[in-house]
Amino acid sequence: MILEIAAFSAGAAIRAAQLGAHRIELCYGYSNGGLTPTTAALRAVKDSVDIPVFVMIRCREGDFTYTQDEIQLMQHEITALKHAGADGFVIGALNKNSTVDEQAIQHLLECTKGLPVTFHRAFDAVPHHEEALDVFIRLGVQRVLTSGGESNVDKGISNLKKWNELYSDKIILLPGGGVTSKNISRIKENIGCKEFHSSAKGATIATAFGSNIEPDPEEMKILLHAIR
Repeated sequence: MILEIAAFSAGAAIRAAQLGAHRIELCYGYSNGGLTPTTAALRAVKDSVDIPVFVMIRCREGDFTYTQDEIQLMQHEITALKHAGADGFVIGALNKNSTVDEQAIQHLLECTKGLPVTFHRAFDAVPHHEEALDVFIRLGVQRVLTSGGESNVDKGISNLKKWNELYSDKIILLPGGGVTSKNISRIKENIGCKEFHSSAKGATIATAFGSNIEPDPEEMKILLHAIR
């Protein structure tokens, strides 16, 4: 069982690792939904932790339909962060009709060669989820972060259970989007997944770049106990 913690600063990532996280998703900009962090932030985390650090690749806030220039920018971000020590990447791109932008994903995957890739919660916006899962499997995406096609994981449990039964031998489903100490046991029992994604949200801190959050020690303790 793996608990991945979304960390929106180097300090939050380091604290999450100290509290027992098994993997970090390193982002920037909690109030913006998670953006690409700096190489300096990644290096600071990698110098301080001994668990895998996956890096969010998202060059701007807003929707997930990108121009060619934006895809090229994210390719450069992947290359720089790979050289800075990233252990994996979290990506996502959609067409204007919310289907998976296969061409964009292929371009991004070309830069991640040898490292695992998660497709982020843009997946929850696609119109036909099982078709999208088939696309990811064909392209070589290793896991999908999802709340089951709903606004939060509590609403998406039945979908997650069905998809896990259909696809667990082909791709990893990573439940996220509202995973807390209050529902993680129920999610674990009902879905059958082996990995879980949470922010272990504690205090919200105002910064010059918007709000940020810190992992809560008690929340982390309960989350880890629930999946043991």
